[in-house]
Amino acid sequence: MDCRALLALYSDAYLRSPDCAREWSVFRERMARSARQTGHEPRALVGVVWRPDGLVLPLSVAEAGPLLPSGGQGYPAGEFGTLRDPEHWAQYRDLVRLVADRLITGTQADLPTMSTADARSIPLRFDPHAGTAPPAPAAPPRAARPTGAPRPGTPAPHPPPTAPPGPPRAKWRPVYDLPRAAGRPRADRGPGTAARRHRVTLLLLAGTRSRMAALRTALAPYGDSPEDWQPFWPHTEESAVDVVQRALEDYGVEEVTVCPFTPESGAAEPVALPPEPPGADPDPPVVLLLVDPWLAREARPSRDPGLSALCERLSARGAAFAGVVAVLPRTDAETWENTPQLRDALLAQAAGCRLRAPHHEVGSAEGLAHTVIGAMADVLTVWPGGQGRSEPGEPDGRPPRGAREPEERAEWPTRRSRERDAWSPVPAGPRSALLSHRSGGIWGDG
Repeated sequence: MDCRALLALYSDAYLRSPDCAREWSVFRERMARSARQTGHEPRALVGVVWRPDGLVLPLSVAEAGPLLPSGGQGYPAGEFGTLRDPEHWAQYRDLVRLVADRLITGTQADLPTMSTADARSIPLRFDPHAGTAPPAPAAPPRAARPTGAPRPGTPAPHPPPTAPPGPPRAKWRPVYDLPRAAGRPRADRGPGTAARRHRVTLLLLAGTRSRMAALRTALAPYGDSPEDWQPFWPHTEESAVDVVQRALEDYGVEEVTVCPFTPESGAAEPVALPPEPPGADPDPPVVLLLVDPWLAREARPSRDPGLSALCERLSARGAAFAGVVAVLPRTDAETWENTPQLRDALLAQAAGCRLRAPHHEVGSAEGLAHTVIGAMADVLTVWPGGQGRSEPGEPDGRPPRGAREPEERAEWPTRRSRERDAWSPVPAGPRSALLSHRSGGIWGDG
């Protein structure tokens, strides 16, 4: 096999074809070998959502690279539908030109050739008989909430596909399953923690379809409210809020309050964080900020203080912040191409530094779910010094054994530098832009 670029027209029939699965897997292996040899990831695989009916992209396909945008807001019938609809022929011609440009760019990569015998030995990267990724090791079943049952603080679900307005949406399917020890209750996180009631306030900084139209062209992930934001479409129809709430529910959080931050609410104090006298609530909620980085590039009017001013006000509340989570989905072609600019815009807002909280970046629904749980674990296992609370087993308010005293601000750069040295492996190729910032850290010293 020696072709230099591959155009994959994704549909349910494509993912169920053994020949397509073999060809796709072999080409993906050639790309992986090229990346190991050169240190550069080739962009020789061009994916297009051709027929979305019944299509659920396997994880290996979704992570292989960006999918071409479906004409701005997305055409419900897929790109095959634009070919048959005269009103969208101009959109289809634009797609053809874009595909041609991507294929020409992809052929510039020098992929290693592969013999027929070698190609037959390559394992398939997704199961064509199931149309989905090969199943992971069996995990204990979890009690599933009936489909459509609302969560506390959750807005009304999407209308059925037949109900206007907006394009029809398929029934969402969760793409992750968090492991949990067999027989362990949801709210049990080990000795000494079950007695505490854990609540989370999710501050959501995301836009609506009308608001985002001034910032980008691909509007399919957005709806009529910030809670409708589906950043990982078309890999999953699950919204970002649903991903976070499901992860927190599995972790044992009893109450999640979702608070979207909009230009209209920006002029007033953020809801969900009312001022409370010290000690009024022995277990105040943990606050998590979920951000769409596209809004960091928005030209804000005077009535909209933006992310920077929001973080300034939140930092004065004294709440326990689990972190700032920015979503840069790998399946979004437009976000993929603008990732460096989006990172710089978010860095200028310095949200993590102002809140004295860690900053996280995720690119998939699975990454978002595990990042949220990791951030919660960090907050709930650290001694809350100076907040007038005692951990179980320490009635006099002393920190638990092995707990660290809160560090001074001057200690942060040293600690962050030491952590980065331990976390960051030596790259095989040139250093990426993510690690090219100054020693203070990409999102500040927090």
